[in-house]
Amino acid sequence: MNASLLYEDYEAVKERDVEPGTWPKDLPLLLRPLTPAPVELDLCSPACHAYVPPHLGDKSLSILSAVRSAIGHRRLPSCSEAARRGTLRGGYFPVGMFDLLYPEHRQPVGWDSTRLSAGHTRWTPFVCEWRSDGRRVANPASCIAKEHRLLLIGDSHARAMFDLVSHRLSGNKTIVQKSVKSAHKNATRGNVHLDFTFNPFLNKTFTCERFGGYDTIAVSTTALNCATYDTLRKELEHLFSAWPRLAYECRRPITPRNLAILDSSTARATGFIWLNLPAFHPQLHRHDCRTGPRLHFWNERFGRLARRHGWEVVDVESLTKPIAIDMTLGDGVHYIGTDAAEPAADDFIDRLGLCGETSARD
Repeated sequence: MNASLLYEDYEAVKERDVEPGTWPKDLPLLLRPLTPAPVELDLCSPACHAYVPPHLGDKSLSILSAVRSAIGHRRLPSCSEAARRGTLRGGYFPVGMFDLLYPEHRQPVGWDSTRLSAGHTRWTPFVCEWRSDGRRVANPASCIAKEHRLLLIGDSHARAMFDLVSHRLSGNKTIVQKSVKSAHKNATRGNVHLDFTFNPFLNKTFTCERFGGYDTIAVSTTALNCATYDTLRKELEHLFSAWPRLAYECRRPITPRNLAILDSSTARATGFIWLNLPAFHPQLHRHDCRTGPRLHFWNERFGRLARRHGWEVVDVESLTKPIAIDMTLGDGVHYIGTDAAEPAADDFIDRLGLCGETSARD
């Protein structure tokens, strides 16, 4: 383990008043080593067996839990409930030598190097398994059988999730390498229609004409925002409370005579999903306000706020924090092309409630 002093006399979550329209920059990184040599830590007992995830998509191999001594070969429960409670836990485990030497599909490499940015590890839930047909190795036919309209709106992380979901629902088994920049994207997979709109500050008014026809709306914002916590909290409090209420008003059925008597008991519900911010590596080239402690502070509090108003929350931060160093092989801020993309897509697609469930062994 290499330990270093990144900042001198620096408070990671310190809020500052900055001139409107400017991008606050923090102090330069010092990268001063705290020890003369890397520290060797003995973390694992000799009795702790090494765990290697089974070959991806191999039906002949059983799924083993990371806590194999307690779970063994038993069929594990679905991860859906734990994900919705916000208690889903897992870890990245080295893949087997067979997967490293003979990958099923081409693995992503860094933008300026030949080092793989994915394929070294696989995220594995500790005490559950994803059984959705939306998994990369599954058949997504059940996911696109029912009519569904999905909107992803916000910053480039919403765009990245659009690309991952569209790729999955198309039945493509390859790994998404990059997310092409675009202000708008759309795709139709079977009976599922997907839209993406780039609007990082969500400064478009919610109208029935623009947003009322969607079954699910997913939002990712604040990635480009260096406002103070109090300012962001007020903005997101309005977002989390107002958008579901407005969507409900948009989707209430109107009586044939256009009377003002509306039957709210038959209103169709719109689902809302909040994508929290991914972790950024501390050596991010911009050295800006998006420090790890600040983003964790935001994600923790805004996640609770979103759940309080009935939103689903996909915890992208917990999936990207262990592999943040791999993100620097790309642009440093996006996780497409890393091992975090697959579990993030698994979690998001499961929350849409479109897919049938099969065992991870099927």
